[in-house]
Amino acid sequence: MPNRLLQAESVAIVGLEKNTGKTTFLNYLIEQTRAGQRRLALTSIGYDGEATDLVTKTAKPRIYVPGGTLVATARRLMKRCQVEKDILLMSGIPSALGEIVIFKTLDDGFVELAGPGTIEQTKLLKTMIQQLDRDALMIVDGALSRLSSAGHGLAEKIVLCTGASVHPDQATVIQQTMLAVRLLQLPVVWLEDDVMQAFTNNDYVIAGEDIRSGKFAGPLEISQILQAVKKSDDLIGIN
Repeated sequence: MPNRLLQAESVAIVGLEKNTGKTTFLNYLIEQTRAGQRRLALTSIGYDGEATDLVTKTAKPRIYVPGGTLVATARRLMKRCQVEKDILLMSGIPSALGEIVIFKTLDDGFVELAGPGTIEQTKLLKTMIQQLDRDALMIVDGALSRLSSAGHGLAEKIVLCTGASVHPDQATVIQQTMLAVRLLQLPVVWLEDDVMQAFTNNDYVIAGEDIRSGKFAGPLEISQILQAVKKSDDLIGIN
């Protein structure tokens, strides 16, 4: 499995719950590249690499990278990355912890990752990284229950982490895992240009004999919109 992942253009690591082993697997994948056959480019949708979990206050595995790794992280975390840095690009992409900065590590050390908050921003960041090093393997470490980082054409390969922390009942863990696998394997749907245009700056699109789109005023509005779906409609899309 590691060889297939290391030959990919990009990899997303996602989990069904906290403490399912995302960071542990990321460190394992990093270790497989220490022979120097491929440079890694790391970022995260969320916050990863801290010594203590910000939510549970429990110890977490840290992220240790070799020299030469490309790291895309928030500006406020730069001082927490315990490596010598060659800053390559100020991306202009904002985050809750400051602008995303891309740097190359000049030695081995611990890093903390906090990347963009949206898929579109992460796609833009991916393009910037590829312009810096087209041969680098980009790894996106997903946030809690954020399977979105595995879709939208962002990553070529997906690693789904699951385990006992998902649910105390083993049968339920298997059921939820298999559901996630099926969702991740749904086929790609190509939309007509007018439908794609309707998705721009809107939260939902309903298409059939006509196209209706708009923004959600609140979470309860979803059920009201579904009640308005006609039998002739063939697409319900939520952005």
